[in-house]
Amino acid sequence: MAEFLVEIATEMGWAIPVAIVLWFLARRWTTLVPAADASPVSRSRSTRAAWQRAIGLGAAAAALVAILIGLGSLITSVLTPVRDLDTAIIDGFVETRSEPATFFALVFDAVGDTPGIIAIVLIAATVAHAVTRRWAPALIIVVATAGETAIFLATQLAISRPRPDVEQLAAEPATSSFPSGHVAATIATYGCIALVVLAWSRGGLRAVAVIAAVGLPLAVAWSRMYQGMHFPSDVLASFVFAPLWLAACWWAFRPIPGGERVRFGGASDREPRDATEPAR
Repeated sequence: MAEFLVEIATEMGWAIPVAIVLWFLARRWTTLVPAADASPVSRSRSTRAAWQRAIGLGAAAAALVAILIGLGSLITSVLTPVRDLDTAIIDGFVETRSEPATFFALVFDAVGDTPGIIAIVLIAATVAHAVTRRWAPALIIVVATAGETAIFLATQLAISRPRPDVEQLAAEPATSSFPSGHVAATIATYGCIALVVLAWSRGGLRAVAVIAAVGLPLAVAWSRMYQGMHFPSDVLASFVFAPLWLAACWWAFRPIPGGERVRFGGASDREPRDATEPAR
């Protein structure tokens, strides 16, 4: 375990100085301004107490673990046609392997692996705090990814599904096949970033965030199946539980603007009063 943690720290260590630099740049080149189209709904943030959020998220996580364990048990013990279809699809992926496809599969694999996700979470949470001047947009990115990981690991303890019996192009991690941690982490992380961007910004950045939130999980899913690391049902399970967990996190934190929006460009000497009010 110690060697694994050292390896992770080594691979994502570059993200720390990058996050620090981006924090200062974001504070310098963004400011909060009143939103002309602000509605009463957009002005109301979550007023739930911390204990209510914790209980709600804990209940959601427990429910998702139970659902995943039930689904995994059915797939591995009862649903033989699903297992047969899984095997046939993976065999099809193996037959289509080529050098260019393998190159892209390895690239997309890095998007959803542990160092890559930790680096993106660190950078995104730091920038979210700098841009919005609030803690909630930063915390939801961290909690969404950390919670997804906890749900994934808890399921792994109960469902130990072997990985596909084909040549695997990636190093086999200590975890088993069901569900796909790479796919779930990509959905939770980039989906959460997209929601924060949609809530706080306007313009082309919103389109970029949505494209990344949709396209990257699909690319990672293809990569993991192409490399023989996961069955299609493993991937589908992640596409089911990760968005549900993300919805629960949004319910708990509700990190929306309080009648303001982010303006990019040189910040004014005096920020609006809302920009410096205590985070909630």
